[in-house]
Amino acid sequence: MSGLRRPRIAIVTPGSFTVPSNLSSSVERVVDALSRNMQNEMKMFIFSRRSKGFAGYVRRGNITHIRPRSPVGKRYRAAVRRWVNRLRPDLIQIENRPAQVIRMKMNHPHTPVWLSLHSVTFLESTRGMRRAVYQGLLLADRIVVNSEFLREEVTRRYPFCEPKLLVNHLGTDETMFTSQWSPSMQKERERLKASMGLEHKQIVLYAGRLIRMKGVHHLLNVWAEVVKQHPQALLLIIGSAYYGSDRMTPYVKSLHRLGNRLPQHIRFIPFTPYSRMPEWFRIADVAVVPSIGQEAFGLVNVEAMSSGVPIIAGDAGGIHEIVEHGKNGYLLNLDLIESELLLHLCELLGNAAKRQQFGENGARMVSEKFTWSKAAERQLKLYRRYAHIY
Repeated sequence: MSGLRRPRIAIVTPGSFTVPSNLSSSVERVVDALSRNMQNEMKMFIFSRRSKGFAGYVRRGNITHIRPRSPVGKRYRAAVRRWVNRLRPDLIQIENRPAQVIRMKMNHPHTPVWLSLHSVTFLESTRGMRRAVYQGLLLADRIVVNSEFLREEVTRRYPFCEPKLLVNHLGTDETMFTSQWSPSMQKERERLKASMGLEHKQIVLYAGRLIRMKGVHHLLNVWAEVVKQHPQALLLIIGSAYYGSDRMTPYVKSLHRLGNRLPQHIRFIPFTPYSRMPEWFRIADVAVVPSIGQEAFGLVNVEAMSSGVPIIAGDAGGIHEIVEHGKNGYLLNLDLIESELLLHLCELLGNAAKRQQFGENGARMVSEKFTWSKAAERQLKLYRRYAHIY
């Protein structure tokens, strides 16, 4: 866009984490990845939490990071509004917090205010918030969601939103999550396994938060039978209940009790910086995403696919928009989740050719649809068509 004025967009994250950071939630990772892939087309001002080691104001090319000193909550939101008043952007985008649209739209009635929804979490009617959520959804000029499932779910709960809902599937970084099936990556995979003392193990990987809706207990419930049929199988459970914290919850303690029955075949790995995740996917034979809740998208699915790892996932929420049954993995009937999980795990662990076929299919699907560059292209088209800021 040399010679042309670039649109100015203010992107307001919830303020819970810093952008960019290895210790953030998926919301902040999405904002960081999309902005880096859109920076040649527009000027972006990204608001996030200030934390140790991060400056309050940093400009890199067309991306400016603004991290107010005020802590998360009302004071953070007030500081963001003061900044936005000074910046006078062409578009304001609120990330995943419908209620925060209200004050922003009241302050900027003639500026498009978009809401980017990442999950159903903040659509839930917590006490005293139902009215604010309703008003925020009503005032948002457009609402971008990451799956057809989430579009349908928002429409079901709030039918008036339907005309302004836009879908943009998310992506991943192919240069970071590289398919293990190239000759060079096969060598790197063997090197990594050897360095970890896992040369003769078949690695099944779960990566994500340890909360009940993720269904990790179902995986642990069938693991003893998997090991009977595949004695070299090792289950790696990577994650914790909270982003950036290893704090134990009753549910996490129950998972550890289940895991302690087979200590030689199950390892719990605490919260891991995002930059280390490609290594874990590189050594995996199968990735399991046994979600039983309303999973809107699930970045872990495309990260596994990009890494050439076949997926076994619960057919929950929008996961079936990513995992194609019998092509790049298997989808589990939630009513039969444990029996199907056992069946498909044992099948894939016993069939190297199918693992490679599914893994290569998944990597190809990512290249065709689920890269951050393609997600950014789609986002830019939405801005051009519906925000009229070019």
